[in-house]
Amino acid sequence: MPNMHYLRRKQVLTLLSQQGPLSVRSLALLLSPPIQRRRLREVMRRLTTGGCVTKRNDRIFGGSAVYYQISQ
Repeated sequence: MPNMHYLRRKQVLTLLSQQGPLSVRSLALLLSPPIQRRRLREVMRRLTTGGCVTKRNDRIFGGSAVYYQISQ
């Protein structure tokens, strides 16, 4: 059985390709089985460091939000 980290990476990349840019909160809600936010942030850090995913900071309604999208 493959390592769960690799399965999560594949799930995250699939969601981002289907849904477009998503926040960590949105990704956590969409992933099945559920994942802890800390674990999801770790997966996102690895994908960002590897260059597969880009982190984007946006200002929305007077606040800020972090979105992740597949690198171009």
